[in-house]
Amino acid sequence: MPTAADPSATESRRPDTPPTAPAAPPTTAAPAARNAAAVLLAVAVAAAAVNLRPVVTSLGALLDPVREGLGMSATAAGLLAAVPPLCFALLGFCAPGLARRVGPVAVVTGAMAAIAAGVLARSFTGSAAVFLLLTAVALAGVALANVLLPVVIKRYFPDRVAPMIGLYSMALSVGTSLAAATTVPLTDAMGGSWRLGLGVWGLLAVAALAVWLVVLFLRRERPGPAAAAPAPVQAKLPILRSRTAWALAAFFGLQSTSAYGAMGWLPKIYHDAGVSESASGVLLAVVMAVSVPVSFLLPNLAARRGDQRLYVVVLGLCGIAGFLGLMFAAGTVSWLWAVLVGLSMCAFPLALTMLGLRARTPGGVAQLSAFAQSLGYLISIPGPILMGALYQSTGQWYLPLGLLALLLVPQMLVGLARRCPPDARPPARRCPPGRRGARTTPNRRSGAASGPPPPAGVAASRTTRPGGGFLRSSRGMSADTPRRIIVLRHARADWPNQVSDHDRPLADRGRGQATDAGRWLADSGVNPDHVLCSTALRTRETWKLVAHELPKRARKTVYEDRVYEAQPGRLIEVIQETPEDHADLLLVGHNPGVLGLTQVLAGDEGDTEALNRLRLNGFPPAAVAVLSLAGPWKLVEPGVARLDSYFMPQD
Repeated sequence: MPTAADPSATESRRPDTPPTAPAAPPTTAAPAARNAAAVLLAVAVAAAAVNLRPVVTSLGALLDPVREGLGMSATAAGLLAAVPPLCFALLGFCAPGLARRVGPVAVVTGAMAAIAAGVLARSFTGSAAVFLLLTAVALAGVALANVLLPVVIKRYFPDRVAPMIGLYSMALSVGTSLAAATTVPLTDAMGGSWRLGLGVWGLLAVAALAVWLVVLFLRRERPGPAAAAPAPVQAKLPILRSRTAWALAAFFGLQSTSAYGAMGWLPKIYHDAGVSESASGVLLAVVMAVSVPVSFLLPNLAARRGDQRLYVVVLGLCGIAGFLGLMFAAGTVSWLWAVLVGLSMCAFPLALTMLGLRARTPGGVAQLSAFAQSLGYLISIPGPILMGALYQSTGQWYLPLGLLALLLVPQMLVGLARRCPPDARPPARRCPPGRRGARTTPNRRSGAASGPPPPAGVAASRTTRPGGGFLRSSRGMSADTPRRIIVLRHARADWPNQVSDHDRPLADRGRGQATDAGRWLADSGVNPDHVLCSTALRTRETWKLVAHELPKRARKTVYEDRVYEAQPGRLIEVIQETPEDHADLLLVGHNPGVLGLTQVLAGDEGDTEALNRLRLNGFPPAAVAVLSLAGPWKLVEPGVARLDSYFMPQD
């Protein structure tokens, strides 16, 4: 019975059936090669992030000489500060489509090429219009990388999303502060030419491009049976109807207004207050340097807390204090205002973290990221232009800085909103023939099931959950039959020479992981009475070590061929065959099936912390998810459960 969660599930490969095209026996060098490729990709992500802000911050440090050299007015300079969000808005919408056609790695590689070409070429033009055009070329590359680097992280580091987002955010801050602090000294060292001072950052982009070319070569798609199979189509999310997406877009827009206003005008603000040009550049570097450690720590802290509203308020208040200080005392305790403004700009990594927490899949991240960032940057376009116009008309910074401080109030209000992810609920699946109209879906306002009433003698299919509200449940499920599904992925396995995938044993670390998982289940009071275990050696060894830690033996253990390498749809079919007198079912399987099964069954229902940890960490070896539901096993389908708890062993 294939489901919408697994449209391609047809049959599972049995362990005794040889594969159609047997691969060469794995060697001990294969894991080392995979680890080296992962390290190289992490370096590439950091290298790309370092290049995303010098396009703007190096220009901010040399804004006055660039204006004089090209004959720009203050309003035109404000337009120059507005080019980044304009490019991000227009190109961000194109990023998911390009990624689907040629892959995110290829698009990011092209983005690095655009940054290098634009930064190098704009340094040698004498026309203000051409300078703006070439800056837009470089910023087009920044826009594509902005949207797709989180997608690369979600796709290639599913078990390390939070640390990789932290690395990405930290590298972003390093590049920003490095450009702000060293652009003026480098310009002075090279004879005082602003052209050389801007062009030198193109060499950094060339270095990043070289790294991404190597990554692109190593991760290119090779022809073969796997490549011939059609890729699953990513469902289009109801972005325009999602209040979460609109709230994130507004949050992005308001924080971008403050960030690009500060990056574009802060050196000028300090210089007008009597601070030297070089010291103004250093203060801008302080703004960016403050965010380096915070950007690395904040994604992990926000993910663990589950509720990001405290960080939204703290960062907003820091920004208000910083901009008010710049209004009235920019020349005194200048470093304090720089620190406060720098803390407020950490709203950007917080926004990236919220994107990862509010989308479950790489495709969902791509669509939500493209919408929120593109619309958000579009919202921010008037900010820098208005700042330049206000400064030109008044000759003072009171009104521009007051505007930035005022905009932080709606930023906090939008960030305080708690909304549902746009891809949290799986799409409704068609009713089987003869059952049309029997499907029940939760009413958005009341939580009650819509559609026709249940047949006579069948209890209403909704169950109260802790904290209020109702569990979603399948058609005809009785509220007085609580059940649990414990999903366990096998522990870390070894891969000796001449051993097939099915016969891989557990590694030494994996044995410790399986024991830890069993102890966690025992401490949590979870003791399954029915076990469905894949026939693979590593899953059988995992279950035996887990069973050793449980206080009672399971009533029945089934080693099932169909669980081996099964997708969520096939796993649901196997679960539906569970005897109705068994209340707690343990399924020991493999990724990506166990991760997909958990996401499909629970959607966005469950404990907030457990859901956030699942989204950020995925399903690493020996991870456990405990789901609760009500009703008979034979009616288990997508969306019937809630996630109660989640365990991930410490490496």
